[in-house]
Amino acid sequence: MDTLLMVLGLVLVLAVGLGALVVAALVRAARAASAKAERVALRARSLAGPGSTTGRIASVRLGLRNSLESTRRVLEAAHQEDGQLADAMALLKRLDRYGAEVDADLRQLEREPDAARAADRLGAFEERAERVRAAADQLRWATQDRAHRLADDELTRLGAECAQEAEALRHWQRGALPREA
Repeated sequence: MDTLLMVLGLVLVLAVGLGALVVAALVRAARAASAKAERVALRARSLAGPGSTTGRIASVRLGLRNSLESTRRVLEAAHQEDGQLADAMALLKRLDRYGAEVDADLRQLEREPDAARAADRLGAFEERAERVRAAADQLRWATQDRAHRLADDELTRLGAECAQEAEALRHWQRGALPREA
C-alpha cells in the first residue's frame, strides 16, 4: 500500500511539473505572438500615415524596437562565441529598459486625444528614441566589427598553419640537390 501511494504521489508530482512546463511554453508563445502582432500593427500605422503624428509615432516606435531587437540578436549570437561580451550584454539590458520607457511614453502619446499636444511633445520623444537607437546601433556595429576581426585573425592563423603543414608535407624539396645541366 505504501508503494502504491508513493507511485501515485510521484505521478502527481510529475503531472504538475509537466503542466507547469506546458503553461510556461504557452505563455512564451502567446507573448511572442502578441509582440509580432503589435509589430505588424506598428508597421501598418507607420505606412498608412507617414506624415501624420500617429504615423510618425508608429515609425519611431518601430525603429526603436527594430534597432534594439537587431542588437539583441547580434549580441546573443556573438556572446555564445565570445565570452568577453558580457559587459556589452549588460549595457544592452540597460538600453532595453530605457527603450521600454520611451516606447511606453510613445504608446501613451498615441492615445493622446489632443493632436496638437501630441505633435508638440513628439519631438522630445523622437530625440530620446534616437539616442537609444544610436547607442544600440553602436553596440551592434562594434560587436559585428569584433566578430569580423576575430574571424579575419583566425583565417590568417589558419592560412599560416596550412602553409606550414604544406611545407612539412613537401619535406623532400627542402634539401633537394641542384640538377645538373
